[in-house]
Amino acid sequence: MHHISINDIKYQAPASWDELTAATLLRLAINFHFIPEHRQHQRDYYMVYGLFNMPEILKLPNYLKDQLVPLITWVYEKPLIKAWIIKKLRISGESYYGPKDRLANLTAEEFMFCEGAYQRYLGSNDYKYLDILIAVLYQKKHWFTGNRKKYSMESAGEHERHFKGLKKYVKRAIAINYAGCRNFIIQAFPYIWKESEETTAIDAGTGTQITNWASLFHDVAGDKFGYYDEVLQTNIWLVLMDMNKKSKYNEELEEKLRSNR
Repeated sequence: MHHISINDIKYQAPASWDELTAATLLRLAINFHFIPEHRQHQRDYYMVYGLFNMPEILKLPNYLKDQLVPLITWVYEKPLIKAWIIKKLRISGESYYGPKDRLANLTAEEFMFCEGAYQRYLGSNDYKYLDILIAVLYQKKHWFTGNRKKYSMESAGEHERHFKGLKKYVKRAIAINYAGCRNFIIQAFPYIWKESEETTAIDAGTGTQITNWASLFHDVAGDKFGYYDEVLQTNIWLVLMDMNKKSKYNEELEEKLRSNR
């Protein structure tokens, strides 16, 4: 954490993505949402105020703001986040719970739906795809076990409507959190990500390259995880660990065969 003192009042701000709290993530998302990229100087200053949680009535001189800006420039780097930061959403008196840290309790099917929605959002900047992403990520808890329920395609449309009224900066904050956890997964399983980049299809609605996870998951169906439908209900980390191991083996085998020619 960064710590500063102004007029004998102490302020602190996160020094990296891993130090974000729900409050600082939301303030970061507000600045990204409301201040366009071409007003970078203004965005920098508001990031300083937001991340240090300074009241706007505190009129800092520009030279001091310029000294503080380098402390927050990590927000313009690729997010890398292990934690799921916004744990719960409260909508119309109902509570909806996000996934565990690192998306650790998502099924392969839920991850596939998240990826489709997120990649379409990146390609179109259309917030309706964030409604889908959030609808997959946030579920009610089972009344008996207390565990987060799994996403159900049968009630998908109705479930998505619950989240349409969320403020856009909240949706943006959740998208940033997902991107950070996604980047952590990419870093953890580099071999499968190379393969996923080669297995894409053009989405007709957005013209975006979408990873064909269904095809990749079909390839791991078999003795270990069962039929394709059973793979989809398996924990995503278990599936990706197995896929990454096989992709790594195949890549090393191909390299060995090339070197022996």
